[in-house]
Amino acid sequence: MKIIEQNQHRLLLRFQKSLWGVLLIGITLIPFGLFLCLLGFVLQRTDYPGIIAVVSGCVMVAISLYTIIKDTEITTYTFDKAKNSILWERQNRFKILQTKSVEFPCHLISGIEVEDFSGSEGGISFYPRLILPSIDWRFYLKSDGSYESAVSIAKTIAQFLDIPYFAKKSEVPTSTLYMKIMVNREPGQSS
Repeated sequence: MKIIEQNQHRLLLRFQKSLWGVLLIGITLIPFGLFLCLLGFVLQRTDYPGIIAVVSGCVMVAISLYTIIKDTEITTYTFDKAKNSILWERQNRFKILQTKSVEFPCHLISGIEVEDFSGSEGGISFYPRLILPSIDWRFYLKSDGSYESAVSIAKTIAQFLDIPYFAKKSEVPTSTLYMKIMVNREPGQSS
C-alpha cells in the first residue's frame, strides 16, 4: 500500500498488485491452455484422452483470465477530515467504468491495530485493521502483507485521524456490543 497524498485535511492510500506479475501469469498460462485445447482436438479424432486435454485447456484458460481480471483491482482509501468521512473505492483496471465504493464517517473509528493471518502455506501476513467498537466491526485494509508496511500504514492513519494505535490485540478495548451481550445474558447461559 502506498501513500498517494497526505496533507493536513486528506490522506489518500492506494493498494494494487503488480501488473507485470499478473500479465506474466496470463502470458504463460493462456497459450499453454490453448495448446492443450488444440492438442485435445487432434487427439479426439484418434482416442478418448482428447476430451481430457480439451477440458483441461479450457479450465486453464478460464482460470488465468479470471486471475487477470480479479488481480488487477485497485483499492483506494481516502480519509478526509473536512468531510469527516472515509471513502473506500475498488476499481478494476480493465473495467474502468465499474467502481464500487463505500463511505462512512471518521468518528466511528476508535482505533487501529495490525492483525496477523496465517496462510495455508505456513506464511504469516499482516494487515492494518480499523476498529469500530460501537458495532463490533473490524475493517481490514488491503496491504502487501509485510509487517513493516502494515505497521507504518497503521501508525500513519492513527496519527492522521488522532486515534490510538494498538500494537497488541490485548490492548484493544472490549467492544460495546460484546459488553451489552454479556450484561444482558441470563445466569448459566454460555457466552
